[in-house]
Amino acid sequence: LAIFLAAVAICSCGEKKTTIEARNSAIYVNDTLKVITSAEVDYARIPREYWEHRLENIRCMGVNTITVKIPWMLHEPQEGVFNFEGMNDVKAFCRIAQEKNLLVWLHIGPYVGAEWDMGGMPWWLLNVNGIRLRSNNKPFMQRVQYYFDALGKELSGSLISNGGNIAFIQIEESKGIE
Repeated sequence: LAIFLAAVAICSCGEKKTTIEARNSAIYVNDTLKVITSAEVDYARIPREYWEHRLENIRCMGVNTITVKIPWMLHEPQEGVFNFEGMNDVKAFCRIAQEKNLLVWLHIGPYVGAEWDMGGMPWWLLNVNGIRLRSNNKPFMQRVQYYFDALGKELSGSLISNGGNIAFIQIEESKGIE
C-alpha cells in the first residue's frame, strides 16, 4: 500500500557531497551499495529525555537507519492547529539521530499503522462533511495536503538534500479516484 520514495538527492555537507539513489532494487550511497540495517523507533512513545540514550543504543547494535512513523493525530490534534514542540519535536529527534550517525526513513502517512488509533490519523477528520478516509476523496486529500505542507515546512531542512539525515520517505497510496 505504500509507495517507496527514495530521497534521490545530492547534498552539500561541507566539502563532502552525498548521493543516495535507489536503482536495480538496491540503495547506493555515493555510488556504493549500501545495506540498510533498520530499527523502528517511535519518538512519540519515548520520553524526550531518553531519545539520545535510545538512539545511541540502537546505533551500538549496528543499525544504520531508523524507521520513524509520524502520527498525524499528534501533530494536528485540531484541524489547522499544528504542534511540533516537546514530545512532538520530530525535527529534534531527527537531529539527535543524525548526531548518532543514523539515517532516517520516515513513514508520514496519512495512515501509519494499526498500532495507532485510526492508524495515526486525527479523530477530527470524522467530523468533516463528505469525507472518506484513505481515499482520493477531495475533502480527505485537501486535509492530507495541508498536513503534508506543514510537515514539509517543519522537516525540509532535515532532508539529506539539505544537509540532514532524512534519506527516505514512505507515504500511503490512496485508494479509489473521485
